[in-house]
Amino acid sequence: MSREKFFLEKIKTLSDFHMPRYNDLPELELYMDQVISVTDKYLGAVFATGDTVLTPSMINNYVKNRVIPPPEKKKYNRGHMAKLLVICILKPSMEISAISDIIERSEKLYGTQKMFDTFAEMYENRLSALAGEIGAQLKKTGNTEEAFCAIATENALKSGCEKIISGYAYSVVKKEEAEEKPEKEKKEKTEKKKEKAKDKAKTEE
Repeated sequence: MSREKFFLEKIKTLSDFHMPRYNDLPELELYMDQVISVTDKYLGAVFATGDTVLTPSMINNYVKNRVIPPPEKKKYNRGHMAKLLVICILKPSMEISAISDIIERSEKLYGTQKMFDTFAEMYENRLSALAGEIGAQLKKTGNTEEAFCAIATENALKSGCEKIISGYAYSVVKKEEAEEKPEKEKKEKTEKKKEKAKDKAKTEE
């Protein structure tokens, strides 16, 4: 297969890619080797040839660093699977600690199912749009070495710029939290003082 044909087939894969939704994930709990196999089945098509989607050491590190909860009796449930898929997709662009924090915040806001389903839809739409842009570009320029170099450069730049913007957005979330923390602590201290005063008043009565 020529390199050009391989590239075009990969672009078509991105355009047609379907990300499973939460209810599509295995209902039965899985052992680690099964988790790796299922992850590769879901995401292998969109990763570059030779890229590792997930390994046992990766999973162990995520558990050790509390990025995902520990398995129960060495088995991973649907919630584990959802988080691992999100991590695999985001890890080339974000620090693991940031991914973990965003997953946790999103779960608190929407619950695991909605968090994952929203993410899956966003990922599908982005891949499809990107594939459409590249397909249109190749139709315009032809399958030349110059065109492929331009696509590689443009998308590397786009990825870098989007990573910067992502970092800015996440820093805003962290900054707001840091600013709110002292006020929250102050409020909690005030409440504790009030409770102590009430207890003291009751004791004196």
